[in-house]
Amino acid sequence: HNVKLKNGYEVQIAPLHGGVNVKQITDFVNGLVEERLFISRDKKTSTREQSMHIGIHKAKIKQGLTEYLIALHGKQIIAQAIAERFEHRVRGNVFIRLYVAGKYRRLGLGEKMIQLLLARLKRKKGLVNAYIEVAEKNLPAIKFYRKLGFRKIALLPNWMEYGEGYINAVAMIMDLKKHLQKART
Repeated sequence: HNVKLKNGYEVQIAPLHGGVNVKQITDFVNGLVEERLFISRDKKTSTREQSMHIGIHKAKIKQGLTEYLIALHGKQIIAQAIAERFEHRVRGNVFIRLYVAGKYRRLGLGEKMIQLLLARLKRKKGLVNAYIEVAEKNLPAIKFYRKLGFRKIALLPNWMEYGEGYINAVAMIMDLKKHLQKART
C-alpha cells in the first residue's frame, strides 16, 4: 500500500518480506532505543540478535500466527506493526505492537498501520480480542488507542523497566469480533 502522510511524505506499507534486510530493521529498532521510547526494548540490538528475532517472526508468519507490517520512506524503515496470535486456550487473542519513528508520529501513519493490520486479521478465523500494553505515562498513545477502539482493562503496576526503576503499564483490549463486523458493513 502506498500512503500519503499528513506532511505529504509518500510511504509504502507492506508485509515483512525478503526485500527488507536485517540491518534495516536493526537500525530502526536501535533508533527507537536511542529515542528512549516506552517500548519493551531498552538496549540496542545487534544484527545477529535481530536476525534471530526475524527468523522467529517469519516462522510464525508461515504458521499463520503472526502478521508483520513494515512502513518504508524510501529505503528507510519508519514503522512496524506486529500482531502475534496467542496459542492454546487463548488462541482467539492477538498481541499487537506498533512502533513509529519519532519524526513520523502524528502524521496518520500509526492509524493506517493498525487499520491495515486489522484488515489482514479479518481473514483469520476465530479471533476474539486484540491486546496491547502501553506505558501509563504515554498519554498520547493511550488516547490514540482509545480512538481506534481499544479500552483499558487493567493497570499493570511496576510492569516494565524504565531508566533506573519500573513504571506502570496499561493493558488495553479491542473486541475484534465487534470491530471486524463493523468493518465488513
